[in-house]
Amino acid sequence: MTAYEQAKRTKLFQFGAEFEALNDLIAENHGELTATLETFQVEIEEAEAVKIDSCVAYLRSIEAQIHGANLLVKEINDNCESLEKKKNNFKNYLLYCLNKSGKKELKGNAFKLKPRSGVFSVKITNEDLVPAIYLEEETKFKINKKSIGEAWKAGSQVDGTSWVQGPETISISSGI
Repeated sequence: MTAYEQAKRTKLFQFGAEFEALNDLIAENHGELTATLETFQVEIEEAEAVKIDSCVAYLRSIEAQIHGANLLVKEINDNCESLEKKKNNFKNYLLYCLNKSGKKELKGNAFKLKPRSGVFSVKITNEDLVPAIYLEEETKFKINKKSIGEAWKAGSQVDGTSWVQGPETISISSGI
């Protein structure tokens, strides 16, 4: 059986059991690595290497899909912004045409166009000049986790916090 075939039929976590079985056989043989056991060891190592490469290739494929999806989301958002501008520009064009016609409204077979007065809203031109009666107090605190982490590293305990280690992750590097 080739390394590829063995890797295909074996789950990555099962290689631990394969190596354990190999070590048991070596122990039964009084620690002596015979040619047969050495061949078995090489086959397991080659199959494990093929499996690891396959797993990393699969992971890279998922990462590429995520990257592609993020690019697609950005493209869709950009397209929405472009369409929104196009819509507003066309509405302004219709209003321009209506105003140029000198009529109070323009009628089609299914729709009519009429000007509508703009909605009043407040525009702040200088925040410093707005009287205090119109100001609302807004207090927002942000916890500085970096400073808290530095305090923990220096040996200080910070009430309401704990120093925890994140979950173990995997580091993937190219080559041997």
